[in-house]
Amino acid sequence: MAKQGRHNVVLVLVALLSLAAICFSVFVLINLKLHEGSLEHKSIHLVIDKKQLHHCSTPKRNLVPCEAGPNEFKTKEGNLGPLRCLDDYYEQEGGVNTCETASDTFHLNGESNAVVVQKPGIYRIYGQVSFKDRSDSAVVVVLRINNYNFVQCHQQNRQPASRDGRQANAPYTTCTVSGERRLREGDRVGLFIPESLRTVNCYHKTTFWGMKL
Repeated sequence: MAKQGRHNVVLVLVALLSLAAICFSVFVLINLKLHEGSLEHKSIHLVIDKKQLHHCSTPKRNLVPCEAGPNEFKTKEGNLGPLRCLDDYYEQEGGVNTCETASDTFHLNGESNAVVVQKPGIYRIYGQVSFKDRSDSAVVVVLRINNYNFVQCHQQNRQPASRDGRQANAPYTTCTVSGERRLREGDRVGLFIPESLRTVNCYHKTTFWGMKL
């Protein structure tokens, strides 16, 4: 009887341990799902919205920003734009589109081309602009927070080399910026271009910016 009693106790302990292991596994899976869900709506990636650009054969300050050629547009002094949200991973792999779930963390103001923060926290902000023109002046890109210059790229514009006395096509000059900053609800973030009529490549893999919480 004593031996059978010990056997029953062992079975009960094994059952309890198995139940605890199952509960722990379920707890971990639920937390992983919640964590994945929280990440899905805490980033935004922005590119030029070419559908909003009108064509301008002779760019003028009062007409920019405008399309100046295939994948090229002329800038207007101010925040880079017009913009649209793009989730490359969703378009290639499917799943959750972060552009559709980002509204509770980010709000893109279409008039100012600035992102208004909806949740306080520490954000990673990044941006890249690819210029292509023959201007002698340097290219400048500034990450701005509430009109404060947070991070700036200042780079001398690359000049095209001449070939047989003919001027070659203008090369690309790329400015990249990034940084981390604690932001409050209502803070406004934009990628500022301080000069009008600069030619920028608007292909979504060369000119873009975004934020991650």
